[in-house]
Amino acid sequence: LTASGGPFRGRTAAELEGDAFFGEDTGANGEPVFAILLMNEDEESMVLLAKPGTQRPGVGSYTFAVEPGNSSWSGALTSTDGDELLGFFIAESGTITITESTATRLRGTIQFQGSAFLADLEIVADVTVSGEFDARRAPTTGTLLSQAR
Repeated sequence: LTASGGPFRGRTAAELEGDAFFGEDTGANGEPVFAILLMNEDEESMVLLAKPGTQRPGVGSYTFAVEPGNSSWSGALTSTDGDELLGFFIAESGTITITESTATRLRGTIQFQGSAFLADLEIVADVTVSGEFDARRAPTTGTLLSQAR
């Protein structure tokens, strides 16, 4: 993790803490997205927040949805052990609130409920994710989501 990212804090089954970055990237479907990546300091857990388009969000509250629209976000919490995926939680509802939005900083809070999916796509657990973040712009455009893949 680099020192150029801002901090974030949150709690799932355990407390997560690490670096937070934001930027524009290309989503899994090839479409442009604006994303926030919250990397736990052990680099084995992360929260990924994304919305369609590349426009930085303004101050305000936005909803999470499984299929995000122009004003809603998608969210996921992943947990790994090395190369082994332990859990992949998809946000089904909740909110992201942006309290500060500048070209170099994005601050806010998240709260979402989701379900865990593994490789066979069977639901195995429910989760609530909540916390706050203070994200810095990613060092380069187009590489943010590659860290999460």
